[in-house]
Amino acid sequence: MWQKVDAGEMTWESALARAATITTGGFNDWRLPTPTELYSLVNLNNGNPAALNTTYFPTPTPTTTAAEYWWTGDTYGSDAT
Repeated sequence: MWQKVDAGEMTWESALARAATITTGGFNDWRLPTPTELYSLVNLNNGNPAALNTTYFPTPTPTTTAAEYWWTGDTYGSDAT
């Protein structure tokens, strides 16, 4: 199960903390996805940029913005900003 709309731009640490505290869809055991889980959402047939499937994840409107970056639960790399 995926959260349909993100909570905006945040650091990796903030994303981890938020996932651990939200209750969405009647669940309270949320976590950040693995890289494989996250990649499974990308629709490579959507052109450039490859995007999330808008059938399930809404496109941005004048009052919302599109998510451009996604965090996973894996710790890899040195820049968490």
